[in-house]
Amino acid sequence: GAALESVIHQSRPPDEIIVVDGLSSDESVAIARSFQPAFPGLQVVSQSVPGLAAARNYGMALATGQLIAHMDHDDIWTPAKLERQVRHLEETPDCWAVVGHMVRFLEPGSKLSVQYNETNLGHPVAAFTPASLLARRALYERVGQFNPALLIACDLDLFVRIRDAGLRMDLLPDVVIHK
Repeated sequence: GAALESVIHQSRPPDEIIVVDGLSSDESVAIARSFQPAFPGLQVVSQSVPGLAAARNYGMALATGQLIAHMDHDDIWTPAKLERQVRHLEETPDCWAVVGHMVRFLEPGSKLSVQYNETNLGHPVAAFTPASLLARRALYERVGQFNPALLIACDLDLFVRIRDAGLRMDLLPDVVIHK
């Protein structure tokens, strides 16, 4: 719910929101559908092919816009994320994609995951993660989509392909997500 709230209440609202359900066993679908009255452009769909990369690719296939953003259920966009990133791409026509910074936080009552330590929390770091990314659709046509054969690091693979293709991707100083 918090993730969708952060998207719907952007200072520059999205044109559409596509929630791809990866066969969740919790209340995610019901929560997502509860936002449809507030945001008629919100679609909730179920993916037929498992995996994070497949879900992202399915969402992109359904999207109608020329700019594509992603988020996961544990991401919260800052209120001006889209406004700032869209403006940057409009003002910088040779830029294919833009990312910003993120601040990681721990939900109250949650335990810190083993891959993190306290120093990973509470301060901005460059966010080369799909939730930070706003990209032109043409970028995916040029370097390809997320690789569904990769069970982990499909995002890293995409960022490496962007770099290897020599496409300009800018890092903004703004914090654009909390994760």
